[in-house]
Amino acid sequence: MKEAPNKMDEYKHTIKKVGKILLIYVAKETETDPIEKTIELTYMNPIPVKGIIEDLAPNQMIWRLPGLEVTKGKMVVIPKRYKKSVILSHKFEVRGEDETYYGYREGAGKNMQLKTIGNYIQFYIYTT
Repeated sequence: MKEAPNKMDEYKHTIKKVGKILLIYVAKETETDPIEKTIELTYMNPIPVKGIIEDLAPNQMIWRLPGLEVTKGKMVVIPKRYKKSVILSHKFEVRGEDETYYGYREGAGKNMQLKTIGNYIQFYIYTT
């Protein structure tokens, strides 16, 4: 008798079939004026990651991104080895789209909603 497919195998198969490329931008913060507390961001080269990227419906955005007024949101599932890059990121782009997305920062005290699912992480990005 055949065993039921593992959830991790399903993610791996889905990423191979319909995965999109997410570009993770990490930036270096430089304080340009210590009196005014002005910060300048210098973006490093993007880290390309193939993962499952799905649009969020407006009613899903209300529940999953509370406290933010967003125009477009996405749910992302990528391999767990990129968790540190996601936490340190400043912006995201989906290859083939023009929008720039941001992590869940302002509403959660500069933290992101990250959910670990075996060898993968799930998180939400948005554009305003």
